[in-house]
Amino acid sequence: MRFLIGLFLLPFALSASCNKRFYWRESFVCVCNATYCDDIPEVGEIKADSAVAYSSDMKRDRFARSELNFEKTSGKWVKLTIDPSKKRQKIIGFGGCINDAVVFASTNKLEQQLLDQYYSKKGIEYSASRVPIGTNDASIKEWTYLDTPEDYELTTFSLAKDPKVELIKKIYYMNPNLKLFGSAWSVPAWLKDTGKLTGVGRIIGPLNRHHYVVYAKYLIRFVEEYKKLGVNFWGLTIMNEPGNVTRIWPGIYLSPEEQRDFVKEKLGPMMKHRWSTKDVKIIAHDWDRNTIYDYAKKIYEDKDTLIDGLGVHWYAKGYWENLEKTHALRPDKFIWATEATMEGLGHEPGSWYNAELYADDIINNLRRWVGGWVEWSLWTDEQGGPSYVGNFVGNSMFVNQSAEEFYKEPQFYVIGHFSKFLPPETTILDTQIEGYVHSDSPILGVAGETPANQIVLVLLNRHNFNTYNVSISDGRSNGKTLQLGIKPHTIKTILWNKSSA
Repeated sequence: MRFLIGLFLLPFALSASCNKRFYWRESFVCVCNATYCDDIPEVGEIKADSAVAYSSDMKRDRFARSELNFEKTSGKWVKLTIDPSKKRQKIIGFGGCINDAVVFASTNKLEQQLLDQYYSKKGIEYSASRVPIGTNDASIKEWTYLDTPEDYELTTFSLAKDPKVELIKKIYYMNPNLKLFGSAWSVPAWLKDTGKLTGVGRIIGPLNRHHYVVYAKYLIRFVEEYKKLGVNFWGLTIMNEPGNVTRIWPGIYLSPEEQRDFVKEKLGPMMKHRWSTKDVKIIAHDWDRNTIYDYAKKIYEDKDTLIDGLGVHWYAKGYWENLEKTHALRPDKFIWATEATMEGLGHEPGSWYNAELYADDIINNLRRWVGGWVEWSLWTDEQGGPSYVGNFVGNSMFVNQSAEEFYKEPQFYVIGHFSKFLPPETTILDTQIEGYVHSDSPILGVAGETPANQIVLVLLNRHNFNTYNVSISDGRSNGKTLQLGIKPHTIKTILWNKSSA
């Protein structure tokens, strides 16, 4: 394998390194406590005809920084071409969910360090977060904001039972530009045909009954009560996974037609005529890729719909063509990946395989008109909970409360390769890899142009054995390209100034 000209590793002594801990898995976690955690080397100055790269891999590195130079191409390379003139969707944001488990899995000593990993400049700089509205599968018990039966005027609505309030305030004050969006798993039990919060049911009566009006008021009041605390919500989903009828946790079934008509006749006008919610985005679907196009066809039958976009979850693998078809149906509406986790597994500490599943999903979403990607819990306990229904999951960080330490999984670093370098309003650019059908290629890539006029490229090599030499062209007139090698099971983020192109 030839050495690559122009690649220099920089020491960056002020950057704290990963405190590695190996489990039986193929990779490792990084161990942190209240006083120590690894961080990310600063980008620094990017000179003309040069770039900065960050690399994470299965066996050794986490955000290892290096520099590259644009040069004349020689030798045999995998050719990757970015066309800055072919612009696609804008980034909405990347993030994770602030659910009940995040509160109960933390400790007072660790909380600020945990938050810094996601929301500070020394961390991976999340720009969005999801907030469940009431009980969800990451709760420790049933609760809602309106448990008093037949309180149609919401006189007893209260945030008092919400364990997340203080944490959300703290996070929002760390980043007032954070895009918070709320998602309800269910209406209060007394509005539900089963009379039970846990399990799937329907809202009582047809759409013209007052139960739907109460639910619309419920969502609006949630936004307004947080606004009184100085916390502004960017969006609301109509309901979490409204087509999923197999859940053991709280759920409500709403057909695509019911979602469409609920927004048209109730929620939409009520929100748009209140100063507190008139600019809040309304998100429909909020379920898997296999159903998004069929739902979109029904939802967008209302040509004047007040629905701003569709949420999509990752649990139905494949179905990438549905994203393309959904975008073509209404190019003026966004698509956003609103939930992903290693479902039903709990934690598998140090799994690089799980991290690559995340990277693959993020890249393929971004290449198909999706405006970002949001994980499930920010962190959990060691079991992958708590969860009052026993739905233990694997996420990017987990906490050992008794040892007062937490562990950053490979997934954390993979998400960071996108979230830290592709801020909101970044425009995704057309990217082609010569000789490969992209979704089946061992090399996956996506590029964007940031508001700071930088080009950012994220590359993933999923191959078990092969290192690939990649020549990256951005159409500059001097014909120079970036040339780099990407080892097996490696993700790289490369950024350079557009002004030098």
